[in-house]
Amino acid sequence: MTPITARADDETPVWHVLIKGETYGGYTTSQIIKFMNEGRIKPQTRIAQGNGAEFLTIAATPVFADAVRALAREERDAPLVLNTPVARGTVTAPLKDPANFLVVAESPLPVGGGLEDMLAEWGEVFTPFPGTCILRARASVGDLRKALGDALGDDHRFLIVDASRDRLAWTKLGAEGDRAMRATWNAKLTD
Repeated sequence: MTPITARADDETPVWHVLIKGETYGGYTTSQIIKFMNEGRIKPQTRIAQGNGAEFLTIAATPVFADAVRALAREERDAPLVLNTPVARGTVTAPLKDPANFLVVAESPLPVGGGLEDMLAEWGEVFTPFPGTCILRARASVGDLRKALGDALGDDHRFLIVDASRDRLAWTKLGAEGDRAMRATWNAKLTD
């Protein structure tokens, strides 16, 4: 996917995202576009500008019109779609180079298959202890996040570290956990 970008003056965190009844944010315009590029949010995701504003879909928000059109073009022109039982739907084509992932899922997992069974559809997997897997796969952190979210449902939290590409994804930490995770991951360390 060709990344969609935002203007440099769009860095004031004013956007709030509504996902399954929970509000997250504030996020900058650039962050919202980044989330769209990663597949974490879609044009039908509801967002509001500022506190107390009405939630509208991203597609109905004029600021994101170009990004929504570009995303639609990318999806329409995608060369390959794979079906996978883990995702219960479709994910993007596999990446050329494999990556190493650490996946941690909150227990209990759904009946009928553990985390290792779900991830085995993606590549080589090892479980050093329950709820934690090491995975080597040709996938993006966004694809794995979507697939696990679809497979595990709304009641499970999980964390995915893409050790090869220095990426991180997670679910269900709440607004404070979301901010703390980003602050920790992007912290500037001094000597």
